[in-house]
Amino acid sequence: MPSYLSTNASGDVCAGRKRSWRKVCIASAVIILATVHTGTLAQVEEELPATVEQDTVDHGLTKRSLNFKGLERTYRVYVPGSYTGKKRVPLVFLLHGGGSDGRRMDRFTGFNRIAEDEALILVAPDGVGRHWNDGRVSTGYKAHETDIDDVGFVSRLIDLLSVEFQIDTNRIYVAGISNGGMMSNRLGLELPDRLAAIASVAASLPEPLAQKTFKSQPIPVIIVNGTDDPLVPWNGGDVRVFRKSAGRVLSTPDTVQFWLKHNKCSSQPVTGPVPDNDPGDGIRVIKSEYYSGANGVGDVTLYAVEGGGHTWHGPRPLVQYLPAALIGRASKDFDATEAIWEFFQKHPRSDGRCVTGTRVQE
Repeated sequence: MPSYLSTNASGDVCAGRKRSWRKVCIASAVIILATVHTGTLAQVEEELPATVEQDTVDHGLTKRSLNFKGLERTYRVYVPGSYTGKKRVPLVFLLHGGGSDGRRMDRFTGFNRIAEDEALILVAPDGVGRHWNDGRVSTGYKAHETDIDDVGFVSRLIDLLSVEFQIDTNRIYVAGISNGGMMSNRLGLELPDRLAAIASVAASLPEPLAQKTFKSQPIPVIIVNGTDDPLVPWNGGDVRVFRKSAGRVLSTPDTVQFWLKHNKCSSQPVTGPVPDNDPGDGIRVIKSEYYSGANGVGDVTLYAVEGGGHTWHGPRPLVQYLPAALIGRASKDFDATEAIWEFFQKHPRSDGRCVTGTRVQE
């Protein structure tokens, strides 16, 4: 497997001489686009990106800020060296877990390597108070207690980045872990007209979301959960953070059933084991694929990491970010990122439809 790749500051499309001529055009286009959504120029000016700050820790990232609904929201954009701006490319959101931020999401997941190989634009936003308003209640976190509009924030980032970069709007994806995975579920329910597919890692559907009514529009979903996750239990119930309850979620099987019903998908999966390259780690992975029909518009895939804990499994040092006694064990022979990207590649959007394995010609 190729080693991690990164870019230097020249990857920032807002820096350097090459694209400096685009600044005025980009700013004007953003104002026009945002005006369609907000209707007032004053609000548009308030919500345009305020700063672009080079991240000195992770090469290839730029840290940015945006005033959205009276709050300064921050996010990081990864532009790979393979991006030329000459063709439209996918956009992948990476949503961090609770208590974290977007700083290292590209390396933690390994999506930086895929970004280089496939010329993806990555965006890793930051939640308010290091948390996302994923639909849970009574957590004590600011994002939930003040009902932060994270759905609107992600939608605004799609607007801005689609103007700044050559983004294929039929290939915009969201992948998140834990609190970020729960947020991915919420975005799949509330932004199905803007996203092609979602990925939920070490996360299940928050109970309050399961009790609401959403648009009937299906969206492909991939779930990667560990059966021995001590924070977000496989069997559902209270999310536990250092023995403190942080809201409730459905079980993994019930989350799958929710999406099957929402997507009008077959309840009969094609199931089989993923090759176990390290039998000695005590972990094995079972893949279950639920198909929604020839066009794949509502496909649901579950990777059950048997014996696995609360992490983004893969062959990277950071996956065992805390001792197994706290988060459970990480599988390093199953790469969740490769599985997610393979699923994303098979599920682009086109005129409101997804087609497995191919694109519908416009």
